[in-house]
Amino acid sequence: MPKNKWTYGNSWDKYPIEEGEVWCDPASSSKIAVADLRGDLPDFIVGIDLLYCDFPWNQGNVNSSITKAGMDKYIKSFDEFMDSLFSKISLINPKVCYLEIGKRHKCDFMEQLTKQFPIVQVWKITYNRKNPCYLLRGGQSPITFDFSGMDDESTPYAAIKADHPHSVADLCTGRGLTLLAAHKFGAKFFGTELNKRILAAAIERAAMEGIHYEKCNVQ
Repeated sequence: MPKNKWTYGNSWDKYPIEEGEVWCDPASSSKIAVADLRGDLPDFIVGIDLLYCDFPWNQGNVNSSITKAGMDKYIKSFDEFMDSLFSKISLINPKVCYLEIGKRHKCDFMEQLTKQFPIVQVWKITYNRKNPCYLLRGGQSPITFDFSGMDDESTPYAAIKADHPHSVADLCTGRGLTLLAAHKFGAKFFGTELNKRILAAAIERAAMEGIHYEKCNVQ
């Protein structure tokens, strides 16, 4: 197993979440856990209203994320990751699904979304306020809101505001942008993240906003 050089500050020292644990926010009944979407997901993430994911967009970035998580179970192709992702989306069965993706795999992801949702919409947005990418939405009906030109720091907030779900999930929680957006609009959040240290950073970020996740015994 690779030595983990990526600590992401000292968040994990304060919030030492481990694989197999569920951490909850008692005020909202939200739950998060460390999990690899290529394996089993916690039961709490199934059947939510809205799924929003910004994940690695190519094989190199996926494998880099695996290394940074201190793991060595690498993918041999991006198709392997994509198949795992969409099998999990099918299992979760959200009413609405938002995915961020780069140009290279945009058509592949649109094709996969059309297999699960009758309506698929696409908008050209940016990340880091300058780099082009795409936001895809699968749902039972279209929305009129236009995400075009928005940066992905804002799109989770806009998506949740536009669809007003009761529950939101993210399979790549990262440092917690979708988590914060869900809490802002009063939705329950259910998230997983491969890297426990990044998830600890999300817990600390939430705490700074008055959202307090703690270890719980609920699976």
